[in-house]
Amino acid sequence: RETARDSEREREGARNNPSGAELNRRFAVVRARRGRKSVFVPVARLPCVVRAKVVFLITDWLKEWDKQLAKEKRHILLAVDNCPAHPPVQTEFIKLVFLPPNTTSVLQPLDQGIIKALKVKFRKKLVLKIINQEEQGKDIKISVLDAILMISDAWNDISTTTIRNCFHHAGFKASEVSLDRERRGEMSDAAVGL
Repeated sequence: RETARDSEREREGARNNPSGAELNRRFAVVRARRGRKSVFVPVARLPCVVRAKVVFLITDWLKEWDKQLAKEKRHILLAVDNCPAHPPVQTEFIKLVFLPPNTTSVLQPLDQGIIKALKVKFRKKLVLKIINQEEQGKDIKISVLDAILMISDAWNDISTTTIRNCFHHAGFKASEVSLDRERRGEMSDAAVGL
């Protein structure tokens, strides 16, 4: 029996800040087997940015985010794991800092529990969807669109406390000044994980 994992793959990335106050649009890289039916959904209505190739995705995503930050006149620090898929990109409002090799599991906030929390919440939504389809007597089918929507919902369910704790555990400390600025809605430097 063919599973969704065999026919479709999705890769999800996220960005956030140490206080957990800023959750931004995720991105998804979607690959499907040749000959599979495609479902067309207006990209603007999706809760994430979708691309077909990883290399273009990261570069485009960073440039798009840099334009957004320019409009807001915000400068941020982006901590990125040391990976060939993360090419150095020249940006004006994003300072890229690559983590040293072989330290990602210790220094990357996403690896300190954010990804685990996302997976737990996603799996719960997936199991509930499967149970619901089974109870209705339907064939169990999970599409890439279903997965994207469930991941988006799961991401939105992660508490700011969880995110804050994961950044803290990775060694990122939010200063009182930046927390006060965030409370007042002003710009603050954000350390972000990919």
